[in-house]
Amino acid sequence: MTSESVAYNDMDLYVPEENLEAVSQVASELGTIGTTDHVIEELKNYYQENYPYTVRPGKTPKKKDFVNYFLLENKKGYCSYFASAAVLIFRYMGIPARYVEGYAIDYDQILSGELVDGADYADYYDGYSEIGETAYVKVDVTDADAHAWVEVYDPVIGWYPVDVTPSSSDDEDITNFWDEFADFMGGDESGSDTVTENGNALTIPDNLMRNIVYGLAVIAAGFVVFLLGKQFVLWMLFYIRFAKASYNDKLILYYSRMVKRYEKRHTEFATCKNYENQIQYMLTHMAQGEARTELEPQAGTVIEILISRASRISPWKKQPIKKTQDPRNRDGKYFMEAPDVVEYKGEYYLFYSLSFLSSVAVAKAKKPEGPFEYYGLVHHKDGRTLGEGEDKHPFDPAVFIDDDGEIYLYSGSAPLERTIRDNLAPRS
Repeated sequence: MTSESVAYNDMDLYVPEENLEAVSQVASELGTIGTTDHVIEELKNYYQENYPYTVRPGKTPKKKDFVNYFLLENKKGYCSYFASAAVLIFRYMGIPARYVEGYAIDYDQILSGELVDGADYADYYDGYSEIGETAYVKVDVTDADAHAWVEVYDPVIGWYPVDVTPSSSDDEDITNFWDEFADFMGGDESGSDTVTENGNALTIPDNLMRNIVYGLAVIAAGFVVFLLGKQFVLWMLFYIRFAKASYNDKLILYYSRMVKRYEKRHTEFATCKNYENQIQYMLTHMAQGEARTELEPQAGTVIEILISRASRISPWKKQPIKKTQDPRNRDGKYFMEAPDVVEYKGEYYLFYSLSFLSSVAVAKAKKPEGPFEYYGLVHHKDGRTLGEGEDKHPFDPAVFIDDDGEIYLYSGSAPLERTIRDNLAPRS
């Protein structure tokens, strides 16, 4: 045992001012202050009798102190709740204390563990132990073994662990509708185990209440989907895509979403002609509390990624469409003009035109690099082939999909081969 292991300082007796009222109220209910062991035992009993253990205590309301809400209002929780409050109560009563998190294992886990041969006790443990030196056993622990407790200081033995978390009963889980509803919704716990009607207590079965809660939740979720409709689905798809994206892709997705927001809310944003100007405009006009702290440090990175992606065109991989697949080009006499590829619902569509043919064709593939197979021709809504009946043919198609899933097709246009031939024919 070293001097460092037993030393304590003023912070081990510090109680924040905002917690003094709640802590003093509980401390006064523990009775006459006695020895450290007496105070510990009194607090354990007080917790056991007045604060039930539960793994679902609900969320602490915003702007409320975690310890104060636990001690004076919610009065239920799990190990970290009990340990956090106990540290401040012990300190208030003059006992140096500190909060500890780690893993707690039981006797059965030790019996099923693996004995570590040749382990030196002093290499693994330094300080007071109630059971003295023992052999070392290797035990596998999981998150289920996570625990929080208190360490208090004794002038003779130094710091030693104290577990004030009360034992849980078989019915420690939520036992009534209002607790179930509050926990399900992540709000405050309030209400009682019964509903009063005409002066009589009407007990409602817990299973029925639980089913009602789940049913209401499903109905509410369906109602939200109905109200938000297409926008809700697009929002969900964006966040699913965001969750699966790489770090660089996340930056670009975040930047794109910010651009769309500012285009709607700021008409002068359209005057920003490059990435740097756009980001600077966002940072300048961000209100306090917006994501300025997220965007500003990454501004240079975002610009660099955007520029690099705009110029990145390697590595090349040739995956031609077989000439025999397009029925208009079985003999291979026509050449393809500047195709464009777009991804839609997990498949990739290549839009292309053939020289001097008045149409735009589409080929489809499972991967962006192909291989592509002929799919068909682009048509108008009335069934006419794009370019049909016109004296010009579309070429160099380009495709764009906006955030709403709308697909836009752009192309150039040029005179048909016969038009050129007629214009060049000698006149009599």
